[in-house]
Amino acid sequence: MLDDGALLGVPIAVPEAAPGWPAYDPDEVRQDRLRDRGSPPEWVEEAMTDAAEGRALIPTVFHSGREDVADLAARILSWTRDRPGAQGRPGIRAS
Repeated sequence: MLDDGALLGVPIAVPEAAPGWPAYDPDEVRQDRLRDRGSPPEWVEEAMTDAAEGRALIPTVFHSGREDVADLAARILSWTRDRPGAQGRPGIRAS
């Protein structure tokens, strides 16, 4: 999903991207969000399975904690650029 520092076509290292970040929060939030949208139980289960499989494939995790979102975005962008052989297209997870 990350392509040249953009997540789904939106650059992640700019303040305008911040409203989209909660869509990639931890599992409980994901389940609640999907259920609130009226997703069928099998879709929720599939989304949870996909998320678990993605986490298993992507070992790098960025924890936001209380860090300023601009600082977090800068760290993620730096990581994408500094990764050997990644050419700006690595996979990342955020929590």
